[in-house]
Amino acid sequence: MNKRSSSSSSATAIVGAISPGAANYRDGSMKQKAKLYERRGKLFVRTSSMTTTGIWLEVGDCTSLEGSASTEEIADAVRLRLAASGGRVRHPRSFGGDDPAGPLLRAAAVGSWSTFGKLAKCVKIEEEEGRLRISPTINNRPGFTVIEDGVIQVPVDTDSRVLGEHLRQALAASK
Repeated sequence: MNKRSSSSSSATAIVGAISPGAANYRDGSMKQKAKLYERRGKLFVRTSSMTTTGIWLEVGDCTSLEGSASTEEIADAVRLRLAASGGRVRHPRSFGGDDPAGPLLRAAAVGSWSTFGKLAKCVKIEEEEGRLRISPTINNRPGFTVIEDGVIQVPVDTDSRVLGEHLRQALAASK
């Protein structure tokens, strides 16, 4: 596999798993989120979890893949990061020192979010009620805005090859 991760877990070990700690909303629904970035021919996948204050932050490890990774490898990495999403995480007291973006910045070998973001594309992935919402984005520097007319929705149990193709399609549509 063309995959590196600061985690010891294999992406294929959790394929399709649903985290028991997924963010639970007042209406009882559950949601999990991940982001897939592309920068300079490399792919990076991060988990997002809701903080105790109600905002979503990228947390935990960063899975890195070569741009030439197979569609199955990309889908498996995204599923791994979705499975790690959820629960409520403590909101950071500050964003200095232990920056939530640290694992991504180290994986991309850059010193700041500003540097990373200048050349990055982003796809946002949300899992809720048995569906995956795959959203291409526009890079607004800083931040990414969803391209609503490019959103792809598929069942959570979609074949890894097909899911990976949809993720690549969303990356290609991102600007």
